[in-house]
Amino acid sequence: MAVAGLAQPIPATVAVNYFGMVASLENLRPLLARSSAPRAVGVASMASIMPTDDALVDAMLTWDEPAALRRAEELAADEATSALIYASTKAAFCRWLRRHAATDRWAGASIPLNAVAPGVIRTPMTASLTSTAEARQQLLHQVPMPLNGIAEAIAVAYPLAWLASEENTHLCGQTVFVDGGSDVVLRGDTTW
Repeated sequence: MAVAGLAQPIPATVAVNYFGMVASLENLRPLLARSSAPRAVGVASMASIMPTDDALVDAMLTWDEPAALRRAEELAADEATSALIYASTKAAFCRWLRRHAATDRWAGASIPLNAVAPGVIRTPMTASLTSTAEARQQLLHQVPMPLNGIAEAIAVAYPLAWLASEENTHLCGQTVFVDGGSDVVLRGDTTW
């Protein structure tokens, strides 16, 4: 499993959320290939469907970490664009996953590669965003979660555990949104 969730609008978010996640999965792949029931799962975010910066996403997907970090510095310098950093890392990760999951290195080696995309989860990282009723209301306006609102971590743990289990024999290259309906509200049927 690869789990990274820096949400600060800084270049380190790019290094951890994308390059760290992908490197972890790629470096684990040879070990997984020797397992009798290998599974690989990453944690993305529903933020992957939010606005992103094309130049940053492209730099990540072409594995140009210096260019990605430079672009993140540029974005971080402007409050109007700094929020694009986190969403860009998660979107790039989801795109990397789709591009690689069905290849010989992953599916061809019988290693399912998938991800979960949580909505707002009650964790220390989100504590300042969920500490008051007003803050929660403002956050849920940006990230609508009509099914049960802000979630506890266990809501993501169950599907994550299933994706990593031997029961998962055929799910390949999927990002499973565990977001209380954010994806549905924000994108509707535009993906179909």
